[in-house]
Amino acid sequence: MLDARNEVEKRLKPIVGSSQSNVLKSAPKVPLTQIHVSRLHPDTDASDVRSFLSQITSDMECDKLSSRRADVYSPFKITLPKEFYDEVMDSAFWPGGITVNKFFMKRASLIKEK
Repeated sequence: MLDARNEVEKRLKPIVGSSQSNVLKSAPKVPLTQIHVSRLHPDTDASDVRSFLSQITSDMECDKLSSRRADVYSPFKITLPKEFYDEVMDSAFWPGGITVNKFFMKRASLIKEK
């Protein structure tokens, strides 16, 4: 049983090229981080958040999340390069009343429906 499991793990693990080529070049790996921003006005949309964050980087993704209290506040998931994490986690960076935390996805929400 253990041998079969090892075989499956070997097949699922990607390989990484190691030869030198002048034709193809790999893209640099950029470590990313995700943050959760909440308590924004309900009328706030992703373009507003992107515009605010553009003062530090334009390399980001911003997704508006659903909220149980959509009439009260708007939450967002922001993905950006890890080098900006300390800056966006500084309370002085954000306007008063906005909450910011590391983004955590509940395990149950990782399962996609078929």
